[in-house]
Amino acid sequence: MNTPFPTLTAFLDESGNTGRNYLDLRQPFYVLGGWAIDQDKEIACREIFNEWEHNFPKLPQGAEIKSSSVVRMSDGIKKSIYLANSLIATGAIPTCCVFEKRYGICINLAETFFPAPTVLETDQRLTLPEALARRDLANFLYAKLSDGLLTEYADAVNKRDLDTFASAQEDLFHELVDLGAIGLVSHLPLISPKEFSQFPFSGNNSENSINATVFHTQLMMLEHLSRIKNCATWDLIHDETATFEEIMRITVKHFSKMPTQITHQTNGLTLYFGKLSLNRMDFRKSQDEALIRCSDQYVGLICNFFKSLLSDNFKSIEEARNLKKLLFATANREPALKYFTTSDKIDTKLKALG
Repeated sequence: MNTPFPTLTAFLDESGNTGRNYLDLRQPFYVLGGWAIDQDKEIACREIFNEWEHNFPKLPQGAEIKSSSVVRMSDGIKKSIYLANSLIATGAIPTCCVFEKRYGICINLAETFFPAPTVLETDQRLTLPEALARRDLANFLYAKLSDGLLTEYADAVNKRDLDTFASAQEDLFHELVDLGAIGLVSHLPLISPKEFSQFPFSGNNSENSINATVFHTQLMMLEHLSRIKNCATWDLIHDETATFEEIMRITVKHFSKMPTQITHQTNGLTLYFGKLSLNRMDFRKSQDEALIRCSDQYVGLICNFFKSLLSDNFKSIEEARNLKKLLFATANREPALKYFTTSDKIDTKLKALG
């Protein structure tokens, strides 16, 4: 049995957040992540980051070195990889959830028009053939449907506007016909106004927004870590953002209403659907918390990696492989707290890096 682990604190930040613009081609990925750190090691981690930050050219007083600037520097990516590996060497655990927005819309389409019982509603699961068929359908839609249709659909769902949704539904029908997907069209149900009104979507900050969906997964991964570490409780600190703070509080409250016995095994993780052992959730300005700035560097680096992967825009194959190695790096055989909601296209590109 594991000995009790000192209180764990997760420092999180995000990259690629475009709000309700679900298909921003300049920001195709949304990443939420950072570092899970034993409180006994926080001082050492802060010292590592402060030294790393100090070595950059002097900035105006109060200014931050943002990851978006670092990854554009000639040796910025190397410096960010060095920082991350230094933290991992101290025992800090990197964590990230990566959500490909275009693929996420296609998953939503597949679930909307070809529904099945959900875990939260019935505690039933898709069988493996059903799950694979759902993923195949989402990847087919990802590869074939136009950006215009996907944007129209996402906007319709986001606005909860029946007329807009009906138009998107009709356009989906015609686009599938044009693609020759007659088999799909023959099974395409027409969503009635009553059914649409019962959709679990919202034009504001619901559990089904991209941000909340990803945060939901991140919480489950951190709960997984706390349990294998035998932590009684753990803390979470996020960059101070009013809108995201509301989403996070709604999502944590949502957890408290879920059955505690439901778990789901995926990618070596046990995702817990139930009340969390989260002790405290706090929001701090990045200027006041070095480890939030440190998390900004990590998630910015990961987000940039996936954008470069999608566009085949790496400076070198060596850089690409070093970034992939960092993506899956863990400290002292700790669990890999990574979760990717990405298309077959991205998965194939990842595998090709070796």
